[in-house]
Amino acid sequence: MAIRFDRATRAVLGAFLAASAVAWGTGSASAAVTDTCGAFTQDYVQGALGVVDAPFTGTLTDSTGTTEALTVTPVGFGTVGALVPSPFLRSEISSGSDDRVLSASPILRTQADGHGYLEFQTPDGAAYAVTESCAVGARVSRIAGITDAGSTFTVSRS
Repeated sequence: MAIRFDRATRAVLGAFLAASAVAWGTGSASAAVTDTCGAFTQDYVQGALGVVDAPFTGTLTDSTGTTEALTVTPVGFGTVGALVPSPFLRSEISSGSDDRVLSASPILRTQADGHGYLEFQTPDGAAYAVTESCAVGARVSRIAGITDAGSTFTVSRS
């Protein structure tokens, strides 16, 4: 059984995201973003020489303390129009007896300082990155966050 946020919690989360958008800045046509950690979709889905990158693996823990395996796999990055990346992520929650899978395009929110924060879909609802780490360069190696259902997650890759 999935736990969903009530109207008041969704309102608080919405206000947080709106305030974050203001704090992060929406940028302007003349402002370039330097990619320091996850500012561009390629930092999540594209590996060396244009191949699809390695999956993120880790755990998702729901509000009752139940922990399940979570794998977030870049499926492809294709193109829309000329050269605009169109990433796709596949999220799988595995408990052994009840595996659930969902694939969708993520949303990337980039701060003016060059850090990006990913929002992607999981079978547990939308997942929002709270912290992300890059071991080398701008390629994201670790994501931790929360889902719409109130579950927390941490996934990483080498």
